[in-house]
Amino acid sequence: MLNLPMVMKQPIQFFFLLIISGVIGILASVNVNAQGASCPSYSSAYPPPYPASYPCMSAVLTNDPFCCTNVFDAWCINQLRTACDGNANLDTDCYIETCRPSGCVPQSTSEWSIVPMCFGQVCTSYSSANPPPGPNPPIQFVNNIPRPLVNGALFEVFKFDGFCCVNTWDNGCRGLLDSIACLICNDGVPGTIDAVNELLGCTNTPIPAVLPSLVVKVKVFLEGAYLTGTGTMSTTLRSLELLPASQPFNVPPYNYTGTESVANPAALPANAVDWVLLEFRNTLNSNLAHARKAGILMSDGTVVNADGTPFTVSGLLPNNNYYIIVRSRNHLDVMSTYAIFLSSTTEFNFSSGAGQVKGTGQTKFIETIDPDSNVIGDEYSIYAMYAGDLNGDGAINATDFNTVYAATNPTVKVYARADLNFNGYVTFRDYNLFISTAPSPGSNIGITGISQVQAYPALSAVVTNCF
Repeated sequence: MLNLPMVMKQPIQFFFLLIISGVIGILASVNVNAQGASCPSYSSAYPPPYPASYPCMSAVLTNDPFCCTNVFDAWCINQLRTACDGNANLDTDCYIETCRPSGCVPQSTSEWSIVPMCFGQVCTSYSSANPPPGPNPPIQFVNNIPRPLVNGALFEVFKFDGFCCVNTWDNGCRGLLDSIACLICNDGVPGTIDAVNELLGCTNTPIPAVLPSLVVKVKVFLEGAYLTGTGTMSTTLRSLELLPASQPFNVPPYNYTGTESVANPAALPANAVDWVLLEFRNTLNSNLAHARKAGILMSDGTVVNADGTPFTVSGLLPNNNYYIIVRSRNHLDVMSTYAIFLSSTTEFNFSSGAGQVKGTGQTKFIETIDPDSNVIGDEYSIYAMYAGDLNGDGAINATDFNTVYAATNPTVKVYARADLNFNGYVTFRDYNLFISTAPSPGSNIGITGISQVQAYPALSAVVTNCF
């Protein structure tokens, strides 16, 4: 495992570039070898994040049999964090409790003082023109009391290169976040999956003999379907039974051949908004796609399987990081701002801020919701995917009007891309609201997606990050 002290930025970035060029070169030819594990949970959707030989892991597996015989879920993760918590402030301090081969890593004030919220400090980079991804500053409110909100990936990056904390989040810092599995979390063992978890920091999971289906928890809003003032989206297409029983992405440019479906439209979840397509990209090379699956977007922004069960995806390594792209039939697709740890231990919310997606100006601010005016700190913002990319080319322009909207005759009770406000009607209102070329506060003409969402690469075989 790399265990480098905090050094000057340029040498680190040079080292980073050398590693990346080598790793990307071997991605296509890498072999995934399974490593045996003593607990059945190592083959589950939520496998333990470290080998059973780690003393802190062994202690949890022994003390709580469920974590060994079933899954290593959020409860087990908290048990692991508690076992390594040196100051008994598990959810109120700034620390990421780390479990390593020799045991729990001792907490060091001098080493970790640079991490946001440690000892009352906040990284100055959060106030720069290019802040780190996530809340700015990294604070959450618990019972109206501000608490530190520390992301394990950012924690590891800040520890590794203090420039990213005390200066600005530049391309070098973004590169460090993408390469974190190899550059920072690499344990040097071919039989483990090196990754980073937002609660645990670096993880090293034994590769299972059979890849399990992974749980994916995301939240996203569509501008055209959003109901102002509610924090929810319209389910009119579902109420009118216009949503198809089978996934609709089997046409260009998606050409997705998945068989996700239900018996008939009435069997779709009651609060369904529309179908969406989730795509999973490699963290070192986000031009590589490893899996796709269609699901149902619910009125509250969550995504589920077609039958309403929690969304799952197959063919990916568990306890690994993946960029997630959300595709819609008529909105500008978006990609997560960093690679998400799967199976999901927490929900990734594409809609909570502009910085939740890759690129600048890729989602649109809709409104701020205040559930209770008598409570301080419960307000939250809604950012939504831009309406108007009718042909799926990753840009909203006149082509969307000419090739899709203009070719759709005014119709009623129809499931069509040109129905941008999701009411089952295609009329001039869809055009005027979102893709009018005339000056309009709501027009999205000219908005362009990042290169990754404009491309539809063939799926590549799943690989570990570093071997």
